[in-house]
Amino acid sequence: MSSVAEKLATLGAVALACTGCMGEASSDPAVWLSKCTPRKVSARGGTVLTVEGGNFTPATAIEVGAETAKVKVVSSRTLEVTVPALMAGKAEVVAISGGGDVTDLFGGVEVMPMELSFVEAAPYAVPLEAGVVVSSAAARDFDSDGDVDVLACGGAGPCRLLRNDGRANFAAPLELDAGAGADAGLADAGRLTGDELAVPSPGPVFGRVLGSADLDGDGDFDLLAALADGGTVAHANDGEGRFVAHAFAFAGSVVDAGASADAGSGDAGLPLQIVRPALPLTALALTDMNGDGAVDLVSAGATPARGPFRIDVNRSDRDAPAFSALPLVLEAKPWAVKALAVGDLDRDGKRDVVLATSGGTDGISLRVYFARPEGFIELPGGLPGLGPYAAVAVGDVDGDGADDVVATGPGQDRLLLNDGTGHFFDASALALPIDGSNGTSLVLADLDRDRDLDLLIGNTAATMRLYVNDSTGKFFDRTPALPRRIESVTWAFAANFDRDADLDVLVLTSEAAAVRLYLSVEP
Repeated sequence: MSSVAEKLATLGAVALACTGCMGEASSDPAVWLSKCTPRKVSARGGTVLTVEGGNFTPATAIEVGAETAKVKVVSSRTLEVTVPALMAGKAEVVAISGGGDVTDLFGGVEVMPMELSFVEAAPYAVPLEAGVVVSSAAARDFDSDGDVDVLACGGAGPCRLLRNDGRANFAAPLELDAGAGADAGLADAGRLTGDELAVPSPGPVFGRVLGSADLDGDGDFDLLAALADGGTVAHANDGEGRFVAHAFAFAGSVVDAGASADAGSGDAGLPLQIVRPALPLTALALTDMNGDGAVDLVSAGATPARGPFRIDVNRSDRDAPAFSALPLVLEAKPWAVKALAVGDLDRDGKRDVVLATSGGTDGISLRVYFARPEGFIELPGGLPGLGPYAAVAVGDVDGDGADDVVATGPGQDRLLLNDGTGHFFDASALALPIDGSNGTSLVLADLDRDRDLDLLIGNTAATMRLYVNDSTGKFFDRTPALPRRIESVTWAFAANFDRDADLDVLVLTSEAAAVRLYLSVEP
């Protein structure tokens, strides 16, 4: 009995101690939530919730969808909460008292996909020289200040780096003093076989930009540019948007029959020994082909009777981009490649290659090369659909975890759904709006923040098309959300140019100095 009495006394002491603690915390007691209105909010952010409950103080914090929200205390029982930008779907609403107590609102809120609307930025937002047709561009944070800049190339002069001020206003391009030595060195770069150019300081970028990625692993975005003579130059970024050109043999054909052709091996690929004259490149993808974490190069040229594509393995370090050709046993083909894309089409962990081709006597316009231990194997018969196609993209549009294929060209756009094993079903008639325009470019991106891929298609002498995905791979025409312009689009890119959480669209056209910026805004 005495032991029971001792235990009761101990419990009583604990209870009194807890009561004392609660009394000490009574200045900021645990909050509780009862309801909020509205229960549906926009993924764009900015919706103001009226949250009701109790024990609210200036120290009360609210998280919506694990993101910290802006809170205004109306009273101890009411808060006004501004919802941050979120992804569509269910989102928890959690209250945290100043003392660290946490409670959540039953049911949370439902985040709705953004209603899309785009407005065209004023011409002075993207200043360019009059009369220059911009043939190519790259949009990345080149100067490492947190916003997306634009490098525009056109004409015979150097490319222009337009620096973003964070609000989608771009600084007027500055004239760069190339110097005769730098110009001559760049012209020779494509014909060298791997030696670094003797460029003592950052210089201008010449040529047509093919792509941008962190090639040398130093955390900033570098460039690949094609020269007029068919050569290719890698431009290393110093982190502030200044570039140093480095030559490497990229577009030629390798003479080396004895090396391994295992596309999945991190050790595959030998430094180039013999290089034939460089070929003009028409298509390129920057992606990790061998699983070592570095960005490799997949490229193809317009000249028939050569290998269908080429892979250059990244051997770069922080001193310079450097690549070595992966020896591939690929039969020469009598057709030209217009575009290419890369993805894991059969879910075996290796990257496969999709080619949009023209000029083949077999009538195949979309071809797939599957990566196998013995090399790349072409899918017999190619993919469904007649071409030709000017652009192709790979991505999971129906949410089943398998990469699908989208292509555009003259006539109806094409959607090919993948069953996950590399077998494709032509869903164009069922899942894409009918359109007979001459497609030139396409973008797959989540424009409305609902976790699926939407589609932008640029055309020749027609309006750009906007198709919104319903999360099952069926697309609905939302073209009226774009500015209406009859023009010929040559390239498009989606990025957050104004730091507001949604994606904007940069468009190149065939008109002089016609670089257009479409900003995503609240309807």
